[in-house]
Amino acid sequence: MLNCAFSVLGKNLKLALAPVIMDLLSLFLALTTFGFVGESKFSLQFAISVGLPTINDILEAANSISPNLDGGGLVVLLFTLILFSFAEAGFIGQLYQLATNGSSPTGEIFFSYARRFWLRFLGLQLLLTVVVFLGLYVSMLLGVIGALAYVVGFLVLRIRYIYWEFTIVTEDLDIFTAFTRSRQLYDQRSSELAAVLTYILVANVVAGLIFNFLPFPIVFFAGIFVYNAIATGLQLALMYTKPGLAEPPLE
Repeated sequence: MLNCAFSVLGKNLKLALAPVIMDLLSLFLALTTFGFVGESKFSLQFAISVGLPTINDILEAANSISPNLDGGGLVVLLFTLILFSFAEAGFIGQLYQLATNGSSPTGEIFFSYARRFWLRFLGLQLLLTVVVFLGLYVSMLLGVIGALAYVVGFLVLRIRYIYWEFTIVTEDLDIFTAFTRSRQLYDQRSSELAAVLTYILVANVVAGLIFNFLPFPIVFFAGIFVYNAIATGLQLALMYTKPGLAEPPLE
């Protein structure tokens, strides 16, 4: 499955264009709006990412290139959130088309899916933001045990609803119906899902160690291309594992 995904990606590198552009834009905004200053840290990021790849998924808060209220302001933050939702919808649409019928990524496919689904992904981003902050707040009240329970609980839920973002697009569902449907799809999972998730987790741990230990703009700039190419291949492999899709091509 993994070899197939990266073989297909090698012939369709344009698939990684959206995540690369989004991360480069985030880095530019970080450097020009709130003055990015990295902090070298040893960090283990146990992240399982789904949807549009971004190095923000594996960065410590001190090294994040995502705009915030303190620096970028509300307008920049909302603009970035809307743009990310638009890009994620288009990216998953391209993944879906490539995985099911071999359609090469095009601007037409990207914008078609982005226009149709961006509002749903914006709603999803806002919902997840609220849930994450509530979870962090409760875990802080409970101390170390709470923090550990939060990390473990989040990973378990992320795995059980691993197809949530994909299902919004592939089955044209609202975010709440897709949430329920994604659990049903997980129950029908193939044995290959565990391997793909393991590769995603390992890739993010390794990338997190590198980026957080060397939080310099030049490292981020170069790393954005490498990380997003690998992460895009892993997202394609994950899409191939989704029950109900056509069999991936033999490479």
